[in-house]
Amino acid sequence: MKKLFTLLLLFFALLTYTHAQGTVQASIGRGSTANRVKIYIKSDITETANISTLEFNIAVPDTVTVNVPNVTSSASSITWQVQPAVTEGGYNNFAIVTAASPVTYNLTSGVEFEVMELEFSDYSSTLPSFVSLVTLPDGGSSTLSLFLSTGSPQSDGSNLYYGRANDQGYTTTFDNEFSYDITGGTSGTTTSYARLVATPTPVKLSNFNATAKNTTALLSWTVENQDASSSLFEIERSTNGTDFSQVGAVNATTNSIASYSYTDNAFNLSGTVYYRLKMIDKDGRFTYSDVKSVQFANANFAVTLYPNPVLNSTKLTITLDKAQVIKVAVNDALGNVVKQLEIAGQKGVNEQQLNLTNTPKGTYIVRIQAGQNSKTLSIIKN
Repeated sequence: MKKLFTLLLLFFALLTYTHAQGTVQASIGRGSTANRVKIYIKSDITETANISTLEFNIAVPDTVTVNVPNVTSSASSITWQVQPAVTEGGYNNFAIVTAASPVTYNLTSGVEFEVMELEFSDYSSTLPSFVSLVTLPDGGSSTLSLFLSTGSPQSDGSNLYYGRANDQGYTTTFDNEFSYDITGGTSGTTTSYARLVATPTPVKLSNFNATAKNTTALLSWTVENQDASSSLFEIERSTNGTDFSQVGAVNATTNSIASYSYTDNAFNLSGTVYYRLKMIDKDGRFTYSDVKSVQFANANFAVTLYPNPVLNSTKLTITLDKAQVIKVAVNDALGNVVKQLEIAGQKGVNEQQLNLTNTPKGTYIVRIQAGQNSKTLSIIKN
């Protein structure tokens, strides 16, 4: 009885596995160089795919004449053949087929898988106006102008493609129509595509500068290629160069070339402060500028000498906002160094005796430096 129960469980497990049929979609993206594209697939289940037939159709506008693109890399080292162009449906169509059967890939649910990369050798630093994966109804007159996957997973003739976000200045849009019925029950009637198109880049900076004046940061920048799509500039600030937050914004003008400025009047700025610009278009796309740093005096940095004038020694008191090395140099009226020392400064008040017993009478300059903070005092030796 136990053996029969085990066999029944095995039978139902096999039955469940047999009917576990995933659906796969395809998309196209920017390649590793300016004249290349990549083809991706994405399954809705995790499995070791056993695809009996896998075909793609890459296309350019029929107004563009290009040579047959070359496959430069292929997952699992599968060999692909790219067929000569067939002009149909408003495209020059290049069917991509393989004799491999089955095609085996390890697919993860919802994660795109790079199948291959192709190169348009006619183009050296760009691509045609757009490059698409196209499926003509039932593959067109040649029956090859389509994206088709049979086996496991399999394609769905009314849900063939997916889009991709901004990719190196390109975006993949898609239109899923009823291109074929994989069961063969009816004929497809409309064209589906995944289209890779160049997207306008956000405004370009000519220069960006940041300077400190007392406790104020003065920011200025100039832009070029600005158009009506430009929206605003957000000013972001950081005290560690990594974590930024917005402190202001400046609206963009409609001038192609324009200059802007912003003043950060935060009263508590001290030490090194970092700034960057977030340049935003009206469609929400944005890009960041380089990071600029400015140096402010530390408001918590204070130095006193007492007594002054001095007979033999004076007490040097230095207040720091953090632990750091303090360098002290004493120079005579001619600029010669007569005494120097280093102090392992601690956060808070630091006191150090400055012995001038063997120093001739006269006026001296005492320079104190702690990190980016410095102070110069004069002292009279009697």
